[in-house]
Amino acid sequence: MYTGQVKDVLTDLEEWIDLLYGSSRFIIPFLIQKCEKSISKYVNNDNVEEITKIATDCGAEQLLRYCQKLESKNRDALYLLDI
Repeated sequence: MYTGQVKDVLTDLEEWIDLLYGSSRFIIPFLIQKCEKSISKYVNNDNVEEITKIATDCGAEQLLRYCQKLESKNRDALYLLDI
């Protein structure tokens, strides 16, 4: 961590979320960004609400915007289905 480099050794969403909570707690910006980027790969329609809450709890602004964008796309798709 002191070198500013993090290897992708975490293998699932829960590990990345745990690391995001820790890096948020200790205010490690580069690690928060790494977590946000990695977690965004796991976000889907089934977990977007949960990930949005986690992003809000951790102050992970980039991840929060990603989730909001996905939710907006989903709302637009549902609107088009109703027409």
